[in-house]
Order: sequence, then C-alpha cells, then structure tokens
Amino acid sequence: MAFRPMLFRAVSPFAVVLACAAGGAFADAPAPITSDQFLPGWQDQTRPLFWRGPSHRDPSRDVWTLDNAPRPGRYVLVQRQGNLAQLLPGHQFRVGSDPFEKVHVLLPSGSGEVEAMPVEYLPKALRDTLATDITR
Repeated sequence: MAFRPMLFRAVSPFAVVLACAAGGAFADAPAPITSDQFLPGWQDQTRPLFWRGPSHRDPSRDVWTLDNAPRPGRYVLVQRQGNLAQLLPGHQFRVGSDPFEKVHVLLPSGSGEVEAMPVEYLPKALRDTLATDITR
C-alpha cells in the first residue's frame, strides 16, 4: 500500500500533461489553407514545377524548377492532389519581366506534385497575411 502513493506522485505530472494535450489545452497548429479557400479559376492558372533531384548542400531537400517563366508577379506554391490543393506555407517568389528567367525552389524531400499559383487567387485576407518582402 505504501508504494501506490509514490507511484501516483510519479505518474501524476505525466497524466496532467497527457490530459491537457488530449483536451486541447496546448495551441494547435494553424489549419492548412486549402483549395476550397482559393478564388474560382485557380486550377487554370497554376504552373507545374519540375523535380530536379536532391539538393547537393542539403540532402533532406529537393530542388524544383519552374522552367517557363509565367507572367510577372508574385506566386505561392501549392501541393496538388487531383483537383484539390493545399498552400505550402512560407514558400513564395516573384517573377520579373525576363522571359528566360528560371525559378529554383528548395522544398522538403517528398513534397509531391508542386505547382506555382498567382497570389491573386488567394482571398484578400490571406494575401494580406503573406510576408510582403520577398528575397527574390
């Protein structure tokens, strides 16, 4: 009988953490931005990126390129799954006026089918939340 109170004291903090996690007391990751939030016609405006293989500097990342530069503007990356897509947070770039410009993007390995989409197809509220300074 004397062992049970010690066991309860040792397990008690773990049980509290487990209960808080199960109850949602910890902050959840933000909900992904999916294609149901994109403006109509987004499917026709996306451009596929082509997988070029693993990065030589960081093997956990793959190199993707957008060979034929689309019209100038800001673009975000989406991961396609059939007619649906999900925004890849933190990945955006700007295309200038050079028609021969090539865009190279590093993404985590196994990113799947990735396409570039003009930011105009994101709702204005989402566009405003994107970082405006693009290092490209």
